[in-house]
This record gives sequence, structure tokens and C-alpha cells, in this order.
Amino acid sequence: PPSPPATPPPVAIVDVERARDALQGVAEEIVSAGGTAVAVTADVRDGAAMADAADSAVEIIGGIDGVVANVGISMAPSFTWQIDPDEWERAIGVNLTGAYHTARATVPHLIAHGPGAGIVFIASSAPVSRLPMAAPYNAAKAGVLALSRTLAQELGQFGIRSKAVLPGPVETPMSVEVG
Repeated sequence: PPSPPATPPPVAIVDVERARDALQGVAEEIVSAGGTAVAVTADVRDGAAMADAADSAVEIIGGIDGVVANVGISMAPSFTWQIDPDEWERAIGVNLTGAYHTARATVPHLIAHGPGAGIVFIASSAPVSRLPMAAPYNAAKAGVLALSRTLAQELGQFGIRSKAVLPGPVETPMSVEVG
């Protein structure tokens, strides 16, 4: 196996505008640990904003050879037939469409990088573990798994990997907020 680089590769991190302070804090932690990081704000539901974020990252750090699409929101538990349609759209918009916009914005840069590049989607074990009262989250994260598998087939010809990670319950601010 190749030895790790002497210095960590530069990192671009993206989150919504309202998370700017936290985003900047993560970038500062990376820099203080000896790395290079740039913080970019964009809403994953906005394809043009994600394309601009990817282009900005390339301009600042010189290219993209790996992507982690860790997009996600949750909502209060509710029976499927009682979910407000706007909440359904919001959950699908962030969790699934956001993953798509992330891929759409970054895959051309991965292809430009060439073989060895990759994209990792953070899906969830929820759709395969039959989590009740979370239909939009389950549907979206099942879609993320399908998106990753489709991209794996499409990107293989370029020597680029697409993988999905399906974590189980993890205590995060999002999971604590929902309860």
C-alpha cells in the first residue's frame, strides 16, 4: 500500500449559510492541526449553488479527488399518512436531491482527476432496519444507496469508485434534536 502523504490533502467543506460559524470552526480546526481547509456555504437543494461550491473548491484547493456526501436532516416522528407534504419535500430535497446535486457538481471534477478518485455517500441503515415513523428519511436514504450503486456502475469505466456507508443510530445534534 502507498505510504500516507507527508501533509494531509486540502479539504473543502460545505454547509448551509446558517451553519457558517460551525463550518468555519471545523475549517479552523483542520488548519490548526496542520492541514489546509476552505469553508464554502451552499444549500445542497440548490444545484447551481452546489456547482458554484465545487468550482470554488477546485479554484482554491486545486482539484477534487474525493467527495463525502454527508447530507441529511431528520424530522419529528410521524405516521406516513400524517406527514405534511412540505415536510416530505424538505426531507427528500435535502437527503436525496442534495446527494444528487453533490454528485452532479463534483463528479466532473472526479473524472478530471482520473482513476483513483471516489465519492462516498452517507446513507443510513434506517431503510433496511425498518425504522417506523420516518418515511421520508427512509425513502430518501434508500434512494441515496441506489444513487451510489448507479454511479458505481457508471463511474467504473473511469476508474472512479462510488460507495455508500449505512451507519446505524449515531448520537449527533440532529438525532438529539429529534429525540
